[in-house]
Amino acid sequence: MTVLRVAQYWLDGLPLPEGRLSLEAESPVLLAGAGWFETIRIEGGLPLHYELHLQRLCTAAISAGVGVSLRESLDTLLVPALVAARDHDHARLRITLMPRPIFDNPPQVLVSLAPFAPPVTAYTRGLSVVTTCLAHPGLGRLGKSLSYHWSLAARREAQARGADEALFANHEGWLEASTASLLWREAGGWCSTSGCAGTLASVTVEALRRSGLAIEAREVAKRHDIIHGGLLLVSALRLVVAVREIDGQPLPDLTATASELRERLLTAHQSDGAQADCAQAMV
Repeated sequence: MTVLRVAQYWLDGLPLPEGRLSLEAESPVLLAGAGWFETIRIEGGLPLHYELHLQRLCTAAISAGVGVSLRESLDTLLVPALVAARDHDHARLRITLMPRPIFDNPPQVLVSLAPFAPPVTAYTRGLSVVTTCLAHPGLGRLGKSLSYHWSLAARREAQARGADEALFANHEGWLEASTASLLWREAGGWCSTSGCAGTLASVTVEALRRSGLAIEAREVAKRHDIIHGGLLLVSALRLVVAVREIDGQPLPDLTATASELRERLLTAHQSDGAQADCAQAMV
């Protein structure tokens, strides 16, 4: 395996040697930020949770009225990037669907393979998070939209306050992190807001469930439960990371637990079943 140092790009299965992309002036991407994306972690040359990510991407496109027969063509269009990913231990694969001016036409598929290094410091120290007054947009089945200014604004606020991540709050508790899902422990076991209250269902939370971890769905994460039980953030790239403090208030140390759950995901990925998930696309 080698370390990927320069990003590579493909548009509709063909390489973009200089990474330059031309868009029509009336493109919905330019006019309204319309489009959907999925970011997949490459581990040991293979994509983590490939099928789950593609299912969520296609669901978003179909909900918006495009990409009804997209699933079959995606496997073919992704082959060049997946073949290139085989040589790299860690990388970030991003699939972006860009609708055309006439929505009846299939969307363009932009794929990038970029460097990614697991966040060792975050793994060992945990994250500092703050709550933001911004309202969560409630993505639901609309997927990960290119128009995610709310998330960028929340992250900027967190950075300005000296934190790593921002949580969206309502009158009862937190609905969602800006770029992750929540996972915490109550008396009855693990809980998550993934897919509840209009939030986007987390591929990684679902993968933890499939690995055998029991996770109950909760509408909100209440402060009392988090303060006493601790908090984990779950995402496609970082996988599982512990939160060490919220708004300056220390939380129980769950760094060892986060490490165990990351190992659970990576072990499942290395199994024959995980490799079979992407076998069709790797042909």
